Amino acid sequence: MRKWTLAVMSAALLAAACNFHASTSQANAELNQTAEAAYQDLVARRDDALVARMSPAVAPAQVRAQLPMLHDMVGASPPPAPSVVGVRSVASSQGAFYSVRHTYDYTDKTVTADTEFRKEAEGWAIVNFNVHTVFKAGPETGAAAAPAA
Repeated sequence: MRKWTLAVMSAALLAAACNFHASTSQANAELNQTAEAAYQDLVARRDDALVARMSPAVAPAQVRAQLPMLHDMVGASPPPAPSVVGVRSVASSQGAFYSVRHTYDYTDKTVTADTEFRKEAEGWAIVNFNVHTVFKAGPETGAAAAPAA
């Protein structure tokens, strides 16, 4: 009975080790800066610089195909200072990952940029870069607008 219990406990520990996952919310200032620089590259249309920040596992042609749409979403105005609204650091049996979410509050829109990094042999590289834009309502027009003086 004792050997059986020991075998079950060993198997459970082995299974847990194969699925290791730890998550924290500690910020990494260097990676946050890299994420900001990637967004600045996007806004400034420095496509080669943005693609160079990506992991070799990410197909450059696929990234380049999406850039025109992302350029339209963010516009060409210089970005305001971002706010970090969330970070997550994960170490698992799949590797080490770090995610940061920045918001950029323009006068006409708010852009949220989510950047996910993976630790690779050469260092950290971007594996996901997502941008979401919410356009702000402009001044009212039409019948509901206040009459011009």
